[in-house]
Amino acid sequence: YKCEKCHQKVPATKQYKIERPPQVLCVQLKRFNMMGGKNGRPVTLARKLNISNHVRWANQKQIPVEYKLVSMINHVGPSPNCGHYTSIAEGANGTFYRFDDASVSPTSLQNALNTSAYVIFYEMLKTSRNQIMQLEVVAVNQNLTLPQQRCQKGN
Repeated sequence: YKCEKCHQKVPATKQYKIERPPQVLCVQLKRFNMMGGKNGRPVTLARKLNISNHVRWANQKQIPVEYKLVSMINHVGPSPNCGHYTSIAEGANGTFYRFDDASVSPTSLQNALNTSAYVIFYEMLKTSRNQIMQLEVVAVNQNLTLPQQRCQKGN
């Protein structure tokens, strides 16, 4: 990186932080390459995900921003142009189910966590959601505005 002030090359890092974590976190994995090939290697998913280190204010406010895995979309086939889509989702009873067209069958948590999913959905835990809502209420009561995305030189 070339410093704008001293015009010297200096080591630099760039970091992005989440300002307002979503209720549902959707993660898309890059499973297809530019040549149309597919990466079918399985990934091991976390049942719970803590993204506090990636939320700008969470550690300072000591609010854990945690999610639980609720569903995923899988693709079976050699390329993005052909194949079949299935999904796995958690039912209200806590059991994971595999959805394949008209077929629905229970699957183990282990199968759900070790999959070749390419879209993964995490839902914010109720405890995190409640603490964040409390923070918002305090901000409103103090007549403050919640931090908005800023674009400033040097940030």
